[in-house]
Amino acid sequence: MSVHPKTFCGDGAYLLQFVYVMADTPTDTTPSPRKEPQDGVASRVILDMADTTWRMFVPTVGLLLVGRWFDTRYGFKPWLMLVGFSLGSLIAAMLIKRQLVRGDGN
Repeated sequence: MSVHPKTFCGDGAYLLQFVYVMADTPTDTTPSPRKEPQDGVASRVILDMADTTWRMFVPTVGLLLVGRWFDTRYGFKPWLMLVGFSLGSLIAAMLIKRQLVRGDGN
């Protein structure tokens, strides 16, 4: 951009306009605009963790407690509790495998 010297030195308003135009001109050192994170990334991770957690612990702990209850009721200590834990772990593994195969590609 060329500026006529007489106009540049004689007119203060033109000088300010020139400075504003130069300040708005992008250069190689101009930082790029900040990229905002995608909406809901944190909530998506938290929901995935909660989904995996219930798949692991509800069947395992639930059937363990059911097995313990049957043990105390019928006197088979600790065998039905171990069977409940094993069956719950197997069900949890199947649920996690189904979740991984599905991939939750939402």
